[in-house]
Amino acid sequence: MKYPASSFVEVQGVLVDLAALRGIAHRCDPGRCTATPGCCARYEVCLTRDEVPTLLGLLPAAARLAPWLGPDDALENPLAETDDGQVALDTDEDGRCLLAVADPPGADRCALHAAALAEGLDPLRHKPRACALWPLAETEDGPPALGVFDGAFAFACNTRRPPAARGLDVGIAAIVAGLFGADFLAAVLREL
Repeated sequence: MKYPASSFVEVQGVLVDLAALRGIAHRCDPGRCTATPGCCARYEVCLTRDEVPTLLGLLPAAARLAPWLGPDDALENPLAETDDGQVALDTDEDGRCLLAVADPPGADRCALHAAALAEGLDPLRHKPRACALWPLAETEDGPPALGVFDGAFAFACNTRRPPAARGLDVGIAAIVAGLFGADFLAAVLREL
């Protein structure tokens, strides 16, 4: 995230880039990812140690959609260690997340997301936070800040909103509410 400091306001201890959040519309539609690699094939997704048990708990249900992960009694480990010792989602030889499932005609969807829905669970709470936040991003260092991921507009799921757009796009608002809570979203909307 690279934004002028003047576009940030503090909401419940998080610096929020209001201009960036107001300026993006997001619709996750795997069918639109066929022309270019989707987010499942572009980024290294690191997990916190707290996210690992949640992911592993949903892995048997995800493996039903991604059979290459193996049977319930011998599941493939979808995690890898990065060079700096973090835990990340592993990728195949083409750089696609091992949890990405190809749908005809070649679009990707997340097996974790689909498995959470099938189990009646909130996907935002069962996917790695970095994935659930997409196309939003949080800073990892310094004071917490929320903005839009660099390069987000290169993906068909994200479009620019007109400068005069009011409020937040419904897709962005759902992400903010789902991960930060309804009170946080209400505070952001008041600031807008």
